Amino acid sequence: MLRSFRSTLFAVAALTALTLAAAPGRAWARDWPNADLIARAELPLPADQLTAKLSDLAVQKAVWTGNCSRDWTVGSPATGVGATAHMTYAVDSWRRELDGRISRVVAPILEASHPGRVDLDHAGKKGFQTVWTLTPLGPDRTRVEVHTYLSTPPWPVRRAYYNGVQPKWSACHASAIQALGTVAR
Repeated sequence: MLRSFRSTLFAVAALTALTLAAAPGRAWARDWPNADLIARAELPLPADQLTAKLSDLAVQKAVWTGNCSRDWTVGSPATGVGATAHMTYAVDSWRRELDGRISRVVAPILEASHPGRVDLDHAGKKGFQTVWTLTPLGPDRTRVEVHTYLSTPPWPVRRAYYNGVQPKWSACHASAIQALGTVAR
């Protein structure tokens, strides 16, 4: 009986491998949507002022706290490339305690419509990257985009992520942009 079970298991594995090989790019039956979080808005502030504010982790703490993060401890240095902080993100049932570090700050150029950028990298196995892009639309107007790059969650929590966590965390991103408009004045 054990031998026939092994033979059946081998046959199923072989058929599965053949099916996957015949359909390149379709490793599994269901393709899940992108897990990234993106929010965009226009703020009536200069892009260079917003870039300078976002390169300060004390400002990012004020922008994110209350929306979807808490317990920020800003390290030293607190501004510019290399600035560090320890924070906890909590949205719905999802929680991550991470160390963050500003890895890139690019100043915007109004005349060339070159956007500014501030990258906040969150280290660790479950870390991610959040990128603020600040595109000048004029001397006192900026299109702000905040984009958090995430991997698709594993199957046991996918449904909970896409139905609960992702919509709430997307709302946190949108409110973070609005908070930036208030903090940066």
